[in-house]
Amino acid sequence: MEIRAVGPDELDAVDRLVRVAFGTFLGLPDPTQAFGDADVVRTRARHSPEDTLVALEGDALVGAVQVVRWGSASVLGPLAVAPERWDSGVGRALIGAALARVDASGATLTGLFTFPSSPKHVMLYHRFGFAPQHLVAVMARAVAPSDRAPTTLAGVGAGPSELAALAAVSGALYPGLDLSREVAAVLGQGIGDVVVLDDGRGFALCHLGAGEAASGVCYVKFAAVAPGPSASGDFAALLSDVEALAHRAGLATIEAGVDTGRTAAYAALSGWGWRTQFLGVRMSRPDLVGWSAPSAYVLDDLR
Repeated sequence: MEIRAVGPDELDAVDRLVRVAFGTFLGLPDPTQAFGDADVVRTRARHSPEDTLVALEGDALVGAVQVVRWGSASVLGPLAVAPERWDSGVGRALIGAALARVDASGATLTGLFTFPSSPKHVMLYHRFGFAPQHLVAVMARAVAPSDRAPTTLAGVGAGPSELAALAAVSGALYPGLDLSREVAAVLGQGIGDVVVLDDGRGFALCHLGAGEAASGVCYVKFAAVAPGPSASGDFAALLSDVEALAHRAGLATIEAGVDTGRTAAYAALSGWGWRTQFLGVRMSRPDLVGWSAPSAYVLDDLR
């Protein structure tokens, strides 16, 4: 079996493999329709093809895994193996190769999202040093009309000073946590925008009906406000600005994930009418809370 970085002519095949693998596991009537029209694989691979690894047996594509780099942290996934090759060691080989790249990068924490109801998935990652942390609620709510005018990076530009300001917010929650590569991918591909609070104390990276968001959906890939006495109010203002952005984009739904260990953020979303669509479990390597402290006003789901 050969494991290497994906080639530009292989993205369609990898996209299909990921959909079929997840759709088969979830028992969908047509596994190829997993994720609908959301485009998880290509969005990430176009920006950083070296971080999408494929497993080949001869000319046959049998597995793939992606790594996303957030400064001092990394996110592993999705991991997918062709259903006919499940339980054959392909997944283990891909995880090992991906983590070798992560370790070489100097990342201090790697996180992932998996199915809490699947002992097979949880134990697979546990063998590689990942520890279960908390349940992750992927939540959504309908977009309400808004006359707010949010400040966004597509409007003001994403220069070095703007990216440094975002990194200061995330770095206050976990040393070295930096979403600059994600921002570049979203803005560079024209699939979303980044809302920033005027006082610089928070930001939200959003896919707008494209990229990892399905049609009609504003998917909040990551949002955070700086810790401190104003965090609760900042979080409310940030989410109001995200809703305004979604309304201006003509989208019907906002979707975001929240680690339930972030008790303040989870309670806030629940109180504002967000409803859980499904649950996952966050796992981390090593066993660290990272940016999921109870008081942390952060949204992400590590998918």
